[in-house]
Amino acid sequence: MNEKSILIVGGYGVVGGQIAQLLREKYPTLPIAIAGRNVEKATEFANDLRNAKAVQLDVVSRESFAQIEESYSLVISVVNDPNNYLLDYAIEHEIALIDITRWPEKFHEAVENIKQKQVKAPIILSSGWMAGLLSLCAKMYAEELSHVEQININALYSLKDKAGPNSVEYIDQLTKPFTVGANEKKKTVMPLTDPVTVQFPSGYKTKTYRMDTPDHVTLPLKAKTDDVNFRITFDNELSMKGLLFLVKTKIWKLMSGDRFTSIRRSVLYHPGSGGPHEVVIDIEGTDKTGKAIKREITLLDPNGQTHLTTVAVVLQAIKIIEHPNWPGNLYFPEQFPETFENIRPFVETWLATNKITLTVKDN
Repeated sequence: MNEKSILIVGGYGVVGGQIAQLLREKYPTLPIAIAGRNVEKATEFANDLRNAKAVQLDVVSRESFAQIEESYSLVISVVNDPNNYLLDYAIEHEIALIDITRWPEKFHEAVENIKQKQVKAPIILSSGWMAGLLSLCAKMYAEELSHVEQININALYSLKDKAGPNSVEYIDQLTKPFTVGANEKKKTVMPLTDPVTVQFPSGYKTKTYRMDTPDHVTLPLKAKTDDVNFRITFDNELSMKGLLFLVKTKIWKLMSGDRFTSIRRSVLYHPGSGGPHEVVIDIEGTDKTGKAIKREITLLDPNGQTHLTTVAVVLQAIKIIEHPNWPGNLYFPEQFPETFENIRPFVETWLATNKITLTVKDN
């Protein structure tokens, strides 16, 4: 293991703080740097961790990066990087990077940025739902099939969960069409359309609706299927119906623009003390004998989506920390180093260790 520090940008936030704490539990002696605009908050948080320090860094200021004095082996980005300054810094200094903050438009922008540069350390764009964990699980349990016809991911979002303000940024995309599928399955759809009825692990049964995430890009590439669909719903039926009404009546579109940003986000951003996060992944395909398979994977994290995201991010970090010679390149969350053995048992054990219930059954 490279004993250089891990830099967590946004490391004193809701998710960043949990990432730092889980990394410390996993690697008690690994140096950790907590970075953010508010050096006082970073310092206060770092003081509660062993072998940690604070770094002042504003990702929207290129000059801020010139003040970084230490060399790092890994940067974990838990804040938006709108100008790609942090991405450029990692590439220029040959530092591995895990970025979990990019919604589709910025995700595509980052992919094109990386393709144009010589990358000498792993860059993992892990901005799918729950830091790409759902796509990783879908790939794992679709891998043994000879043909994958379709993958559907459905998430139940708890409005009571602990969350930072960036957690609801996706609502700014609800009036923009997006593409799902590839080849003959490729089509343009609108957010919050094409509902399907799903029963989640807790027994809660409701309709889920389309939403764009990078899973639509990364999972088809790695699971070898042309048909991937992500849908979401909220655990508060009144809030879900209210948002559907605002979008369908185009009131939401009238509320677009920077001056209405705080109003839009206030519709859903009411963080509470916590709430579970539930996921259902359906895979349809055929096995090696030609038999039709319908496989259902469910995940239930009683500690909520911020915890599930944290567990997913540290899972991505383990790949880099324990494989320091992993070649420099662009990677997605579904990928593991070629030398990483027993991927499925490792992931299943990691989730169970962190109190996340995962079930798999064929119907």
